[in-house]
Amino acid sequence: MGNNKRQATITDVAKEANVSLGTVSRVMNGAESVNPKLSHKVLIAARKLGFVPKTLYKHLAVVTGRRNPSMPTGYLQVLCSLIEQYAYKHKMSVEIIDINDMDRAIDSRILAVVAVVFSDLIEELNNVPNLPVLTINHPMINKGIHSIYTNHYQQGVDAAKHLIDMGHRDIAILTDFTDEWGDSERLRGYCDVLKNAGITPNPYNMQTTTEGVAIYDTLQRWTKSDVSAIMNFSDDVVPEVIHILTNIFNMTIGGDISTISLEDIPIYQYFSPPQTVVKQPLVELASQAVENIIKFTTGKGAEGVLDIQLEGELVKRDSVADLR
Repeated sequence: MGNNKRQATITDVAKEANVSLGTVSRVMNGAESVNPKLSHKVLIAARKLGFVPKTLYKHLAVVTGRRNPSMPTGYLQVLCSLIEQYAYKHKMSVEIIDINDMDRAIDSRILAVVAVVFSDLIEELNNVPNLPVLTINHPMINKGIHSIYTNHYQQGVDAAKHLIDMGHRDIAILTDFTDEWGDSERLRGYCDVLKNAGITPNPYNMQTTTEGVAIYDTLQRWTKSDVSAIMNFSDDVVPEVIHILTNIFNMTIGGDISTISLEDIPIYQYFSPPQTVVKQPLVELASQAVENIIKFTTGKGAEGVLDIQLEGELVKRDSVADLR
């Protein structure tokens, strides 16, 4: 930059790669009909010459927050990665935007927004012209924002009912927040199952990770009481809970204490024993979010506000003891 050197053109790339202009054009447009080796040759020639094509890729903004570097394979990371994969299939690139920097989403290059964040701040984008917005697992239908989500209430029901069916009576639940939709829905399901089983929910058995109480202290209090099972529903601390119970308290999971965790993150299958989990259909959440938001950008979306609820699944493994 700053000199008078002529900028490389598509003709220069064709000459360098010894191919036709049409071949270069197809490669730059992402055509799948081009031989992979030939495509590689063209791309290398373009980089060598410094040719920068006008991209046909549109930008999809993924607004998120609360990303935890210590959990590189957690819910947010996995879902954002899946969204990126499906967006790429639709010839869209993804820009990750923090919830506290949403002005970047107003950029005219952004075609649409998918929000993977549990905050009503996303409503600020609702009045931006020609910017479809869709939330995942934070329903905002009443705000006029398209939403797709998993039935979190049923997740709480399924986990608590499984523990009751296995003979557990003193069941604790660990969540992130009490005022977030997902956490409150799971907690509601947990309480309803206990009440239906004739058990009065114990406030001391309900704890969040954001109240300033150390995870170690919470687990120590529970394990010294009659708690026999923990619904380990704080995504960020699942491995920490397993570590404290097994390596510090020297307890056997699936024996001395039972646990049910969130999501079917691959690493959970390799814990000893493998974790019983309540999982969301993350692939379907991501694919439906991308496909539907693209429909709205092209005017092909359904009339009204999109409201899609998907069902989760309880995957039973050996981390729950049978006390019957």
